[in-house]
Amino acid sequence: MSTLDELVALRIRRVELDRREVELIEAALDEGETLTSMAKLYGFTPQAMGQRYRKLGGKRELSPGRPRKRDSPRLEPGAVCTEAARTGRARWVEHSLTAGESIRA
Repeated sequence: MSTLDELVALRIRRVELDRREVELIEAALDEGETLTSMAKLYGFTPQAMGQRYRKLGGKRELSPGRPRKRDSPRLEPGAVCTEAARTGRARWVEHSLTAGESIRA
């Protein structure tokens, strides 16, 4: 195998690795990780992490954000988080607003 052949093989492998890195970044985001948490792993700023993701071909809309607790429920349309004054814990309630109505917790 010539040096040129090795360079071609290396370039092909790099494309495969870049594609896999995008898949892993997106999987981490789906699991509740943030650009900030991944940036720390890479030794980057969150902005640099987003730039790397884009450079590798990632297309998602990104923000540094706060990590989502993995066991937290996802909000459904009409769900409102209210503070339970007695316990200080959040509880989820369903509420549908009619025109002119406001939420009072």
